[in-house]
Amino acid sequence: MSFASIVRKILLLLVVAIVAWAFFDFGRRIVWRQQQLAERPIELTVMHWGDPAEDKIMADLVTTYERENKNVRVHRINPGAAAFSTKLMTMMAADTPPDVFYLKPDMLPKLAELKLIAPLNAYVDREPQEWKSDFFPILFEAFRFDPASKQIGRGNLYGLPKDFTTAVFWCNTDLLDKAGVDWRAIQKTGWTWDDFEREARKVRALSPAANGAEIYGGLIQIWPDTLRNVLWTYGGEFFARDAAGNVQFEKLALDQPGAIKAMEMIARVRLKDRTVFNATGIAKDGGQEFKNGNIGFIGPLGQWMVTQYNSITAFNWDCVPVPRGSDKAAQIFYNGWGMSSQSRHADESYKLIRFLCGKAGQVQQARAGLAIPALQSVAYSDDFLKPPGIKPHNGQALLDAVKEARIGPLPQEAEFARLLDRTINEAIQAGSLTPQQAAERLQKEWTAELGAPLRQKQWPKMPWVPIVAVAAGMGAAVVALMWWRAKREKIGVLDRAQSRAGFGFVSIWVIGFLVFTLGPMIASLLLAFSEWTGLVPLRDARFVGVTNFRQLFTYDPTFAQSLKVTAYYVILGVPTSQIAALAIAMLMNSRVRGIAVFRTIYFVPSVVSGVALSMLWLQLFNNDYGLINKVLRPLLNPVGGAVTVAGVLMLLLGGIVWVSVRRSADRGAPIEPATGLVPGLFFGGGVALLIVGIVALLNGVAGPKPPNWFGYSDGVNMAARWAIPGFVIMSLWGVGGGMIIYLAGLKGIPISLYEAARIDGASPWRQFTSVTLPMLSPLIFYNLVMAIIGSFQVFTQAFVMTGAGPENATLFYVLQLYYQAFEYHNMGYASAMAWVLFVIVLLLTMIVFKGSKNLVYYEGLKT
Repeated sequence: MSFASIVRKILLLLVVAIVAWAFFDFGRRIVWRQQQLAERPIELTVMHWGDPAEDKIMADLVTTYERENKNVRVHRINPGAAAFSTKLMTMMAADTPPDVFYLKPDMLPKLAELKLIAPLNAYVDREPQEWKSDFFPILFEAFRFDPASKQIGRGNLYGLPKDFTTAVFWCNTDLLDKAGVDWRAIQKTGWTWDDFEREARKVRALSPAANGAEIYGGLIQIWPDTLRNVLWTYGGEFFARDAAGNVQFEKLALDQPGAIKAMEMIARVRLKDRTVFNATGIAKDGGQEFKNGNIGFIGPLGQWMVTQYNSITAFNWDCVPVPRGSDKAAQIFYNGWGMSSQSRHADESYKLIRFLCGKAGQVQQARAGLAIPALQSVAYSDDFLKPPGIKPHNGQALLDAVKEARIGPLPQEAEFARLLDRTINEAIQAGSLTPQQAAERLQKEWTAELGAPLRQKQWPKMPWVPIVAVAAGMGAAVVALMWWRAKREKIGVLDRAQSRAGFGFVSIWVIGFLVFTLGPMIASLLLAFSEWTGLVPLRDARFVGVTNFRQLFTYDPTFAQSLKVTAYYVILGVPTSQIAALAIAMLMNSRVRGIAVFRTIYFVPSVVSGVALSMLWLQLFNNDYGLINKVLRPLLNPVGGAVTVAGVLMLLLGGIVWVSVRRSADRGAPIEPATGLVPGLFFGGGVALLIVGIVALLNGVAGPKPPNWFGYSDGVNMAARWAIPGFVIMSLWGVGGGMIIYLAGLKGIPISLYEAARIDGASPWRQFTSVTLPMLSPLIFYNLVMAIIGSFQVFTQAFVMTGAGPENATLFYVLQLYYQAFEYHNMGYASAMAWVLFVIVLLLTMIVFKGSKNLVYYEGLKT
């Protein structure tokens, strides 16, 4: 036996020993951990959100609870308000839900229907009546839900109230005093919407301010909850009710007189009178404008604004009741604690919830100005009404509104909120529809949504056992076939050893590919034929056959719209970005001093994260103060713009003539005096025209307004025309990646090819078309394919900047896929969308491959 063979066997034994020890140690640790768990205290997981102040309150409460309960350890998770729902959904789908968590009102119906939260009736019934009576009664009602009738306010109790707030209008009292508005009288006696319009006009009359800023009488928030509050004051409502008072979620009531009158009032003050701030697209934020001191009233908003307004030093602020119409009504915003139905420590979890809802936590919340305490004994105390460190304000107005408080029901289908936002806003934000037209259209779209094929029947459970058995059988058959083919190959001992070594080296990658890439792809393909919310384990998915695809192609109008938006971006963006990248690469290929610095400058923006980039362009595209429209606004002056363009053209012509004269001189041709004067005349005339044009731009009458890139303008949806070009302009920021690839290709083109072309008399353009492009064709082909794939996956920019945009003008395909998966909880439908996108991109890539067959030059390959 050779020395090398002995070494190999020793190494093999060492590897086997290490692997065996790893498995043994892993098993030993599992046994040890189980023993430790049996001896360790009870561990509970609490999930919440909150800013640093609220997070500190939670940390203090948890520390106190652990001190009082030595046998319990509490682990806190604070993913933030924006990521809370997604995080909770993910943990529930993974069968590892938190024991205790914030129970959002909009998630209560879905979680209760899926039996993911535990009823608390048995625990609360054992509590002393004195403890229960201290809570505001409406809050217990708000956490009751009956899955059979889908009605809130009845059925089992699924949460304990943590805190809540009613709504008021916050006001800049300094601005109101200046306008002659008696806001103290409004605090005492209340006011109507007619009063609101009158007082708003008084404040609006102060515009413009000394610093040139626009002053507005008010800002009416039009979120679904705040809009409903306004509708209630006019006797309106979102949904109709039957004779027994049950909400009929399939029938809207927005076409009733009260709701129409409320929407007409909002549209009037925002669009006709312009006394109320109205922003569309990317524009000034109304909340920030209030903080800047430019808005008189803002609402309906709750107590949570106190933490933001407490830092204002430029003016004094306070609050007044929400105006009333024909009725008095108050929306409540509330939050509570729920318990997972899968918690292994139900009794301990409820005990923790009871403590978190206790007086100690309520007092801390009240003093922080975060919300109204759920306990009446704390809410009516100085801890809330006169908290230390909080500027004095009329907190009693928030408590007085509890008398008129109602619970606002919303359907389980999350799609309603987006339909409402898009349709109603066309009436009260853009004016492109009347309130009556908006109500009728919303009813039509909502009826269509409820009548979608996926909602037509109860589907059977997904047959996972046969599916897994078939998949395992197919996998075993593939392995057996590969083994059989390997056995048939007649190779020597050395080749067989090399083959085993090769398979050993690639096995880690193969296993990773099977587990983390191919496996999820197959799972996604199976889910495309299912109905699955993502809130329950995969075993509870329902089999729907091809219904997902049938709804996608024949029923869902957003599918066609998202494809249209994405295709528009691909057609406009791909060639633009590639031309820009190639042009910059050719510029960066120049042999001048310091060119490396410029290459870095052009490349660095391409590595900036998508979110940071989107936030930057939010400012650039801002319709009020963004740099892009600031530049465009004067350029649209017809006289100044024309003269400026003429000046630029004269400078360009002067440059061309000067280059021509210099080339003639280089070839030895004499320069006539008159010929030498021509460039000077062009340059002088161009500079003169530029000066005149700039003066005209600064002082002349402006022409057309620059576009509102992502919003409405005079009732016209400008986003439908300008949003996609805006995103294409934004994408040019990141052409540095493609530029580097093209630059590498340019560096690889032999100089001799250009020298031969010049000897043959080829012009620079002919050299570019006959030498540069053919030699770069493989890179052009690569960048084109990657650009097409990337353009179909646009998500971050739209998600951060616009969402779906007005009338779904920026509803990119992947954005709609995200909404279906993580907002509407239609994971099966989203999987079907993902596979349709895969097929579309695959077909386009194949077309590009086929079309490039005779256009791409690969050096060294046989033709």
